[in-house]
Parts: sequence; structure tokens; C-alpha cells
Amino acid sequence: MNPFSRFFLGFLSFFDGFKMLAKDKSLKKLAAIPILIDVLIFVGIAYTFFVFVMPHFLETILSPASGFWGKIARIGGYGFASVISLLLSGVLTFLLAQIVASPFNTLLAEKTLKSQGLLKGQPDKSWLKGSLKMLFSGLIRGAILLLLGVLIFVLGFIPLLNVLALFMGLFLMATDCADYSHELLHMEFRKRAQFYVKFWLEFLGFGCAMGLTFMVPGLNLVMIPALSISGALLVSRLRTAQ
Repeated sequence: MNPFSRFFLGFLSFFDGFKMLAKDKSLKKLAAIPILIDVLIFVGIAYTFFVFVMPHFLETILSPASGFWGKIARIGGYGFASVISLLLSGVLTFLLAQIVASPFNTLLAEKTLKSQGLLKGQPDKSWLKGSLKMLFSGLIRGAILLLLGVLIFVLGFIPLLNVLALFMGLFLMATDCADYSHELLHMEFRKRAQFYVKFWLEFLGFGCAMGLTFMVPGLNLVMIPALSISGALLVSRLRTAQ
């Protein structure tokens, strides 16, 4: 398979997950739970920032300002702080949602893998026994993503390297979506890393498709559950092609 076809295999797999979610009523019911969790987390974090953190922070900094320029500083300060608060709320929501909603996302991935024939003879309730394990794995995964996110954030300020940082971020988010399936398939970390290196172009295509949807504010909160389905479809196709 040529590089162009490999890239678009990952790119199209991203959207195939949404098609599967739209057709399967049982998946829709499961997806509603993590979506509700995502929204509640976002509202809680945003409320904390806008009601408690931001006003106190700005009053401390801008309290000496007075007169015409003081008003200008306050307007600009509140505008800038509002944008930063929204961005931070989105980032923290994504990280917390990946941890808190991981059992539900894992169940979505499990049903998808079963429909593709990769998981056979395992009862649907098996996810309940592994919920604590999935939560722990989600916590570790979130910590790793946070550390890598800091590195990518720093690289984002360096010319040329900021482009590399962007693609690194997209690639990492794509592999994170596939990790739910690898947990279910009991794949070791070393084998996962080898898998991602071998199919890096497919996962880059998946990440680029994800990046396009992230351009719509708030959409990522709703589509997080569907990402585990898309990731499971991509893993299934790549394992079949091996």
C-alpha cells in the first residue's frame, strides 16, 4: 500500500466511527453517558474559572489601574482572561474526561471490536470487572499525555518546530484513541509502541481528521465517545492487514 493510501486509511477510519455510531442504537445509548460526563465536567471547570479564579486574579493585578487607561486595561484583561479560561477549561475537560469516562469509552471500543470479529466469546459485562483497571490506565495515560503536552506546548513557540509539534500532538491523540482497544486486546506497552511506529502514517491521517473537527469549538466534548469507536475500527483494519 502506498503512503497516500495508508494516510487516507487512517483519515477515513476516523469518520467511519461516526457512521457506525449513527447506525447502532445501542452505541448511541452508551455514548450518551460519557457525553453527559464531558459536559458536566466542562461546566464545572468553566464555572470555577469564571466565577472564582478569574475575577480574583484580575482584581489583584488591575486594582491599581484607574482612569481611562485603567478601563481599557480592565476590558482587555477580562477579554484575554476569558479566552484563556475557555481554553484551559477545554484542555482540563479533555484530560479529566479521558480518565473519568474511560470505562464507557472502553465498552464502546469493546462492542466495536466484537462487531469486527477481534473479540469473541467475551461477555459484555466483562468491562465491569475491569473498570478500576481502566480508570487506573486512564490516569496513567492522562499523566503521560499531560507531560508530552507540555513539551509540545513549548515547541509551539519555536519557528518550524511548531509545525512538528502540531503533527506530534495529532499523532499522540490518535494513538490515545486506539489505546482503549489495545487494553481490551491485552497488548503490552512495548508492542503498542511497535504497532504505532509501524503504522505511524495511518495514525497521522487519523489525527489530521481529528484536528479538522477540533476547529469547531466544543465539538470535541461531544465526539470523544465516538473517537474510541473510530480508534477500534482503525486497529481492527490494521491488525487484519498484518
